Amino acid sequence: MRKELAFLAIALILMIFLARMLAVPQQIRLNKELVQLKVRGPASSVAIAKSLAGVRVAVLIAKKDGTILEAYRVKGWSIASGYALDAGFQYRDCYEAKRVLESKGKLTTQERAYLSAADYLVKGLDND
Repeated sequence: MRKELAFLAIALILMIFLARMLAVPQQIRLNKELVQLKVRGPASSVAIAKSLAGVRVAVLIAKKDGTILEAYRVKGWSIASGYALDAGFQYRDCYEAKRVLESKGKLTTQERAYLSAADYLVKGLDND
């Protein structure tokens, strides 16, 4: 019994280590993709929102006046996913996105990520 328990503990530790090692190349690829996205416009913002269902990422590319040029989100649920243009993003500028999302009642995880990204953009543009 004791040997079986030790074997299970070692197997669990080995599986966790292996999962972490396999995720590293995917994280590097996602970071490179993110750098390419951020240079698409004069201003950009990245935000992450977490929930029990998972993590959602929002990337907003905007002009210096706050007009949003493109909105991206991570497609899929796994680390092997990439960024995809969000055709359903309906806000013209970061000020409108922040105002509407703050006044909305319960937000989805993706909407919380967009709200954070819009908030970062507003703060960054106001400092310029």
